[in-house]
Amino acid sequence: MLKKFNFVNLIPFVLGASAVAIIIACGNGEIIKLDVDKIEQSRDNLGNLIDYMYDGSSSSIGSSSSGGNSSSSGVGSSSSDGYSSSSGISSSSSGGGSSSSSSSSEVPAPIPNELTCPSTSSAVIGAACTWMPSTVVSGDIARVSTSPAEGCESKVFAIATGSLGRTGTAYFEEGDIVIAGEKPTDNANVKFTWPASGKEERIQSKLTCGETCSVVNCPLTITGAPAPAVTGDLACPAWDLTGNPGKLAIGTDISAGCGISGIAISNNAQAQCGDIELEQEGSTSGTGKVTFKAVATCRNTKHTLKIKEYEVVPDPKLGECTWNKNRLAVGAEAKPTATLDNSYGRCEAVSYTGGFPRILQLSDVGNITGIKASANCGSPVGILESICGTLEVIEFENSLDMNGKTLISVEQGKSYTLTTGCTGSTNFFAIMCGWNSASEGCSVKIGGTTYSGGHNNSPGCRIPAPAVGSVIEIIKANPMQVKCEDQYNGSLCSSN
Repeated sequence: MLKKFNFVNLIPFVLGASAVAIIIACGNGEIIKLDVDKIEQSRDNLGNLIDYMYDGSSSSIGSSSSGGNSSSSGVGSSSSDGYSSSSGISSSSSGGGSSSSSSSSEVPAPIPNELTCPSTSSAVIGAACTWMPSTVVSGDIARVSTSPAEGCESKVFAIATGSLGRTGTAYFEEGDIVIAGEKPTDNANVKFTWPASGKEERIQSKLTCGETCSVVNCPLTITGAPAPAVTGDLACPAWDLTGNPGKLAIGTDISAGCGISGIAISNNAQAQCGDIELEQEGSTSGTGKVTFKAVATCRNTKHTLKIKEYEVVPDPKLGECTWNKNRLAVGAEAKPTATLDNSYGRCEAVSYTGGFPRILQLSDVGNITGIKASANCGSPVGILESICGTLEVIEFENSLDMNGKTLISVEQGKSYTLTTGCTGSTNFFAIMCGWNSASEGCSVKIGGTTYSGGHNNSPGCRIPAPAVGSVIEIIKANPMQVKCEDQYNGSLCSSN
């Protein structure tokens, strides 16, 4: 990530690099000796400054590349030490060192003065640097030696190139060397990394014998190590939440770990792995991930043989209890709802007190309070509860006054409460629909019974007059009117 930075602070670094040495003095053409050490120091200073500005992040500039391979853009892509170079500078592997042998297209890294031979010295007769064995499997051990050695001083080294052209020198002692992984250099920003296979040609030896001196190559061929062939699997206890494999509750006791006795490496003679061990990452103290790994070190390289991942999920939570409407009339269904989250099979269905959901009665008119939603989630969570808000119950949402013979228009999809019923001899209730045109008929629902009629040349039908307080639900209207009728000539409505 690009840090907030005052670019004025860059000036001393730029001036320092520019003032290291002036190669050609203006005016008389005099050539001035170049101070290489100061140039190297200035380059490292500039590299450290850019590392500070970008904090080792690859997301701000260029495309990323695993292992630190160089990008084709003008600004380097990321490697694990922050950057790798664009074309013209050797690419870095993880940690900054090259992960393969040098190619002819790479710019060779400069050798520090102390590792070069003076121009006045003569070569060491028989100078050589060899590995035993000369071809080694990645992860195995090899030894480097120089000759002649008696009475001579030798330094075996490799120049690793990191991002922005920075270099570091790695030194190798004569003795057992593991041909795998990374090796630090004298530059904290650059590491030497062994290739997984191929020819390693960066290693050299400076051999000094009195007044004679030689720098020779120490080539080593590396072959890829065989990957371990794994059989069996981790045997983990049944920690998973019921019906939710891979999910764990907070606080689950996983101290027993997973069994590894059933895991084997069938080609261990070639892979040369040590004991199989169990590793754990994460805990159940809070939400997150828990990972169990069966691992083994094969030829000095650690391998993950099997892996099992779990997600630690939040505790169940019962949300706010709300009504389908905060104001409802008698005859309507009152339905409370509280959402249960993160159950993962731990909780029973949400239930509500007061017999809800149910149809509202006249006795419910007023404010209904204290209705409770609850869910039993068992141990250790227990019963979750949520108090529902206040529900206002009114007697009528839409009223019908049926006194007399006045036609009253009604709307499809609505319900009406009969406030004044039919009086006297008007003891029939008429459904009037479709009298002006062909009709498919109308229907109403009263007290659980559906009445239908009125179609084409029979524009209406009649039913016994409902009692006061009845809720009349208009199922179909094309359009429709209702009235009280004492002697309506139409037929009786069909009912079901």
